[in-house]
Amino acid sequence: MPRSPKPVVVRKGYLAKRRIEKWKAKTEKGVITKRKRKESWRVRPVIKHEVPPKNKIVLRDAQDRVLLEMPKKEYERHKVLPMPSERRFSVLREGLYPPEAAKHPARMNPLWAQAMVQLWSDKGDVILDPMAGIGTTGAEALRLGRKPVLVDIEPKWTRIAKKVLDTVKHVMRKRGVKVPDGVVITGDATKLEKVLPPKLRKDVDVVMFSPPYAHEATSGGYTTIKGGKKLYYIEYGRGKKQIGKIRNPSKYAQLMLSVYKSIFRVLEPGELMVVNVKNRILRGKELRLDTMTKRLAKQAGFKYIGQKKVYAPPTFFRALYERKNPKAPKIRHERFLVFVRPRIRRRAS
Repeated sequence: MPRSPKPVVVRKGYLAKRRIEKWKAKTEKGVITKRKRKESWRVRPVIKHEVPPKNKIVLRDAQDRVLLEMPKKEYERHKVLPMPSERRFSVLREGLYPPEAAKHPARMNPLWAQAMVQLWSDKGDVILDPMAGIGTTGAEALRLGRKPVLVDIEPKWTRIAKKVLDTVKHVMRKRGVKVPDGVVITGDATKLEKVLPPKLRKDVDVVMFSPPYAHEATSGGYTTIKGGKKLYYIEYGRGKKQIGKIRNPSKYAQLMLSVYKSIFRVLEPGELMVVNVKNRILRGKELRLDTMTKRLAKQAGFKYIGQKKVYAPPTFFRALYERKNPKAPKIRHERFLVFVRPRIRRRAS
């Protein structure tokens, strides 16, 4: 009698890159058959009567449903996180961010930050964002019961981030929900081992952040004036270590490598690093920041696990650029790249 294949289950919290040819498992409803899947997602045990073995996975989609047999078009639709509606987007920002937060040139979509926190962390985890900006990731982490540790090199952004965390904490407690205290630090992401206190370094469970995108127009150059009054001036700081100001891809890669090495030094073995990136257009060609990030993280010592895409429609200015340059690449996705710091295996003596 042929041996039946073992059910495939998972260590909770890991996005795993693995090709599954086919597996069958007996459940209350009968036999589930799974075809080969090249894509992979964060996973969880689904066979209740089985004890999850280590390093085994089962696939699930963005809606937390197990991916069963489905038509190819339907499966393709579930591979990408949907772009949230403007209504939901405004609700997440409303009342949490002070007016001066609009000055930041590269604010992260709160829904993407929320998805990132939900997919790759658990309640009670300590999440480190080494390039926090105004604290969007920290705000969503706090709302979901995680403890955020936010680091940014510019004091003006860390001041805003602290206001954001205080507001979230006040709102949640007003609703009767207890949330942990967040930590906001002004410091250099390339020297995290010096910026973070020793005890805090040991507590970090996962690193999540969205670095500045290379060659992004964030240098300021104009002001918004209404009724003769200057409202805001969009720009990053002018320091030499401000990565958001760098337009040369080689210099950008050099500084980002220092950031990944710094993260590697403070992250415990076996823990995850999730990076949100978007490819850019440079001189009419696509600058593959996803490929660059994988290469830099690998050089720093991380192991690439997998990725998840999120649909990102073009902005008004991007749409104008594409009309004027119809042959230019059309970028419609951002990516969550997931890495793990490998555990050190000692050779048997």
